[in-house]
Amino acid sequence: MLRDSIKDYFLDKPGTFEDQDRSRITLNLASEKVVEIYQDYIDFKIDVKEADNLVRKLKKIKPLEREGHFQWNQVSTSDISFNEICDIIDESYESVINTLPKDEQEEILDLEW
Repeated sequence: MLRDSIKDYFLDKPGTFEDQDRSRITLNLASEKVVEIYQDYIDFKIDVKEADNLVRKLKKIKPLEREGHFQWNQVSTSDISFNEICDIIDESYESVINTLPKDEQEEILDLEW
C-alpha cells in the first residue's frame, strides 16, 4: 500500500515518529508536524522559498496555507510517482530540521536509526 510506503520512507529518517487516526497518518520531526497522509493525497510542510520552486517544478502541487516561514502544500498520490513523493519528503524533512536549534539538529542527526 502506498500510504505505508510513504510512512516507512519518512520514518527511516532520524528523529521522526507518527500519530495515526482514522482519516490520516501524521508524520512528525521533533515537535513539528511535517507530513499528513490521507487516503488519496498528502499534505506536506516546506520552507516558503522551496515551496515556490517545487510548485513551479511539479505543477500538480496545490499550495495551501502559510505558517510562519513554512507553507503547507497538497498533492494527489495518483498525480506523481513514488520517487517524486520521496523527493518531496526529503525536502520537507530538510526544511524543518534546518529551522531547529543547532544542538537539537545534531542530537537528531546523531541518532542511530
